Amino acid sequence: MPAWDSTKETNATYSWILGWFLCKTVPYIQGVTVCASVYSLVAISIDRFLAIWFPLRCQITKKKARIVIAFIWFWASVLALPWLLFFDLALADPNHPTVTFCVETWPPEMNGNVYFLVVNLILFYLLPLGIISVCYFFIWLRVWRRQVPNDSHLSRIELIHQKAKVGVLKMLIVVVLVFIFCWLPLYVIFTRIKLTSIPISLTEGKILALATPIAQWMGACNSCINPLLYAFLNVKFRRAFFALFRGYKWTRNPTPHHDKPNVLTLRKLHSRAQNQTVRTHTSVYEATEL
Repeated sequence: MPAWDSTKETNATYSWILGWFLCKTVPYIQGVTVCASVYSLVAISIDRFLAIWFPLRCQITKKKARIVIAFIWFWASVLALPWLLFFDLALADPNHPTVTFCVETWPPEMNGNVYFLVVNLILFYLLPLGIISVCYFFIWLRVWRRQVPNDSHLSRIELIHQKAKVGVLKMLIVVVLVFIFCWLPLYVIFTRIKLTSIPISLTEGKILALATPIAQWMGACNSCINPLLYAFLNVKFRRAFFALFRGYKWTRNPTPHHDKPNVLTLRKLHSRAQNQTVRTHTSVYEATEL
């Protein structure tokens, strides 16, 4: 990711005092963790897509989850490997051998900018963004086009169904927009540095030096923000969280006059409706848990 490219910019500005081993491992570990975080979001979006479209055929077991997690970390470790190989100590001045910098040094026959374009920009931003967007679009499509039987006894189900649509749509839009917002500044900065031939002026260089750490922080925050989004856009979580501050013990059976029916209630109502109308699918109601 550009996250470890910003490590390069920082390390080239300040003398590196942590030695050769950490010069190689710090950028590598940073790259692996950020990559694993991004592809974990991709795995979550794929899991939700499969749960909505193929609830019976594609059930995720603990064994499958462990395999997916292991593959994500293996994939991240491989893609970040060049930074383990090509970060090294360099002397700023031969007359001052004690002043060293930790910089990215690619062999002459290899182009680091091409690697940035193919791996960083495409595999770590555009591809994950595309997969997440496509998965959530099809989830929205399935939920929004879901039809509930038109029956006078099902008015409550129809109301709940419409509320679920709005909740799912809001969640999907927020998750995708937050991902774009958090990572876009960093990719814009390093696309400007690596892939443009226009010389960087002194003023622009100072601006980039100040903006790069902020953009790096924003990208890292994406992994911190998402759990909060999933939690606080969930009605039951919000209810339990605020109940802690009110000093009340939250129960799993809220009063029916103030709370939205949960997934179990939907299933009961749907089961009752099956005896009166045509049989329908229940997978859409799982979307209320998003």
